[in-house]
Amino acid sequence: MPDDTPVSAEDPVGGVLADLALLARHHGWAAVSAFIDALPGADDRMVLLLGSRTDGPAAALARELAAGEYSDPVATAPLESVVDEPGAALRPNRALVVLPCGELLTPEVVEAAAAAMQRPAGTTLIVLAGAEAFQSPDDLDMVQRGVWRMLLAGTAAEWDGQDWAGEDLGERGCLLWSDPAGRTLDFLRDRLTRDAELLRHWMRADAAGPVGLLRQQRASYALTLAEQAAAAKGPQPGHSKDSGHRVARLREELDAARQRRLKRLEENRDSLERQTGATLDMLEQDMLRAATGALGGGTGQAAVRAVIDGKVDTALLRWLSDTAATLRDRTRQFDDETRAQLEDVDWTLVREMVTDGSGPYPQELLDGARFEVRLETLADELCPTGAPRSGSPGRRRSPVSRGTVVGGAIGLAAATLTGIPVVIPIAGVAGAVGGHAVDGYLAVREAERLAAEYARWLVPRRVATARAALRGHLRRATDRTARDTENRFGALDRALDRAFARPPAPAGGLEPSGNPTVEHQLAGLRRRLEAAHAP
Repeated sequence: MPDDTPVSAEDPVGGVLADLALLARHHGWAAVSAFIDALPGADDRMVLLLGSRTDGPAAALARELAAGEYSDPVATAPLESVVDEPGAALRPNRALVVLPCGELLTPEVVEAAAAAMQRPAGTTLIVLAGAEAFQSPDDLDMVQRGVWRMLLAGTAAEWDGQDWAGEDLGERGCLLWSDPAGRTLDFLRDRLTRDAELLRHWMRADAAGPVGLLRQQRASYALTLAEQAAAAKGPQPGHSKDSGHRVARLREELDAARQRRLKRLEENRDSLERQTGATLDMLEQDMLRAATGALGGGTGQAAVRAVIDGKVDTALLRWLSDTAATLRDRTRQFDDETRAQLEDVDWTLVREMVTDGSGPYPQELLDGARFEVRLETLADELCPTGAPRSGSPGRRRSPVSRGTVVGGAIGLAAATLTGIPVVIPIAGVAGAVGGHAVDGYLAVREAERLAAEYARWLVPRRVATARAALRGHLRRATDRTARDTENRFGALDRALDRAFARPPAPAGGLEPSGNPTVEHQLAGLRRRLEAAHAP
């Protein structure tokens, strides 16, 4: 942003960006300057297409947009890149998040798409590309349900936690698209025609409306980059070393560390909900696909249900074991992040001042406010009727002997559910006599049909229960850690109060008298941004 950029009093966000650009040049914050300098004007119509792969449906959509009737320039970038560099998704005025229809949404893709979807409504669309992969309405519904859970249900408070109930995803900014060169079935024709028109309308619309909200997000991100750069440089040379200034600086460092930790806690919770939710979606789809091969007609409903219940229990408990390992790794990672966040604090000064027996610091803050998800009761919530809890996955005892014909059919259906191939000895049927062989065959086929039908009813409900239960545990753990963080930082602040009277805060403004710390200057810009309303 040039030094002579005019900033209107009616454009407070532009004022924050202009002042931040001056600070960045003064302190040599190259990443901040590069981000601000690359921001487009409000009339820039370039569209960024973020695809999870460089080929396939995303590439086909990019070609159609570039060569078709839209005329606006289209740039492409890997979807996963926005996780490591969120600023890449904030630079363009408009962005398309392209997800392939015929593939599962992995946790990595979900995390990247969710990061891109943090942009204001109207500036971003999700495009489910490659609709020619759908062979039935059930295929379409499965993908829509997954996108709703992972990306749309949590974008507004009133939707959070609700499962998809047939809502029109087009109204939520999620469109269906098919490669014109491909072949699609008739049941998709009306939807594809409607969504193609919505995409054309979005591409032609004036982008200036929501750009004001986007500028606030950009300014916030630029301030975050600046805060990180200031923290990495450490104390500024030439500051006064008298005790009053040292304590004032120490309080700023502690408050910045506290705010960074609380913000990271919320990000960590949202990330874990998306990633564990994606693994549950994959588990649900695997179980349903495996179960649909069992068809027929007859009896044995209670026995079939008992064994399918047990198989679903086993699958969920295995998922819980894997999830617990993931959460343990995340806890260690979060502890390491907390240590890094606290490195900028002058702990030597803290130890000099706090001599009342509290601490030691910073270990007191690390040990007293750890993020830890307690899953002791989750197994009972997942399997309330009693399932194996430890050791090798066990099997619920069936009320019907496994030696009967129906029991054998149950064994086949249950193995089909978990994807384990089972061979039925032909002699078991061929060696029977007359009508007994026919009766046995019909019993097997009926049990298979009942297993598949019951699985289609049971699996989504059990997965929904697991999703809600884990979400509750994650949110309670986050709330508990946030309270502990506030309490521990508050106790340290009170200890500092007892050791030294709080000095008056420096005057506000970008360049006030008294040589304020750069942290205080950035905090002032942050307050101005929070008070601003996008034009």
